Amino acid sequence: LVHGALDTVLGLALILGLVAIVIWMFRYAAKKRKKGGGMAFQGFTPETGAFLWELSFHNERPWFQTHREQFERCLNRPFRALAQDCWQRMSERFPERDFRMHVSRIYRDARRLFGRGPYKDHLWFTLFCGSGDEDPCFWFELGAARWAYGLGFWGARPAMMEQYRRCIDANPA
Repeated sequence: LVHGALDTVLGLALILGLVAIVIWMFRYAAKKRKKGGGMAFQGFTPETGAFLWELSFHNERPWFQTHREQFERCLNRPFRALAQDCWQRMSERFPERDFRMHVSRIYRDARRLFGRGPYKDHLWFTLFCGSGDEDPCFWFELGAARWAYGLGFWGARPAMMEQYRRCIDANPA
């Protein structure tokens, strides 16, 4: 039981390292853009934010269909490149871990529209080990007015959280 909690804490520590890597990648990509070379992720442009703002005001299928190429060029391809680069760096840094990646789709679930348009006004990706449900994961989200990142559990069971709390209490440093 304790070994599992320690694995969880280790997983969280690895994910905290990923946060630092993402920040470094933003800075690295900005330098590479200035020099004209670089990794797959070349950063986002002001057009990315402008597209997301426009989508939030025109969240309807006809508008999106006429702006699909802009979506692919300024948001979807760069965002997927960022997720891929983060996954690759974590896999290289921690080869003993089986990191997996999930990138959100732009489409909302039609069953949960509740008066909102058919498209999300943000994208997110997660990196996780294991099933992704109970294990901690790193997430990154990009919207028109914000970007955010963090780590946490998507659906940890009470027994897992109790084990995690006991491990933190036993190792408060």
